[in-house]
Amino acid sequence: MIEYIKGQISSYFTDSLLRIVRDIVVHMKGASRSEDDPNSSSGLPQIEGDPHRGDASLEFIKHVCAVLALDQSVQHDVLVMRKNLLKYVRVREFAPEAEFRDPCHSFILSNVICSYCNDCRDLDLCRDSGLLSQEWRCGVLQCGQPYDREVMENALVQIARQRERLYHLQDLVCLRCNQVKAAHLSEQCACAGSFRCKEDATEFRSKMQVFFNIALRQKFQLLQECTSWILELRL
Repeated sequence: MIEYIKGQISSYFTDSLLRIVRDIVVHMKGASRSEDDPNSSSGLPQIEGDPHRGDASLEFIKHVCAVLALDQSVQHDVLVMRKNLLKYVRVREFAPEAEFRDPCHSFILSNVICSYCNDCRDLDLCRDSGLLSQEWRCGVLQCGQPYDREVMENALVQIARQRERLYHLQDLVCLRCNQVKAAHLSEQCACAGSFRCKEDATEFRSKMQVFFNIALRQKFQLLQECTSWILELRL
């Protein structure tokens, strides 16, 4: 079976995906010409700030290959196919833009203990379908008791505040040699490189936005006030 799947990836899937990518590239080029034409009425939506705008073929390659690579027995064949597909869209195999990033941000609350049966588990607060409602229950079939929402909200608030403190107390790293800044008063590194924050503001805001979305969905008033204050006033 593994040999059959490998053969399918190297022949059928590679050829089919190359045709699909070629069609996407042709379509996007036509769409770009239509958008540049002031008299055009293509009706394509303008998505402001969308980092994937115009890179539909690249995003298609990254997502399909990421799914196929979940089967560890054929990962090598998938990587070969991915390399050929990326070459078609003129993207290097190890380029930063070729790296797959999960488009769905989430947060896992670790070591949540049920007060009734003492079951301990990690909860994915954004992806677990059982946590979409505002009544979170123990996942043990014989238990099913609701979790203490106040305790969980307090835990999330403490995590959000801790991440804010770590952001403000983070190290500075050199842009050239990537070494951590050792001398407090030096304006440049010994290699003459400039310093930057280890975690930039955009990345930190993205993490805080996840907490804010959880607070809105679950109606955690305290967490919402805490994260909104961080997002609006501290950055």
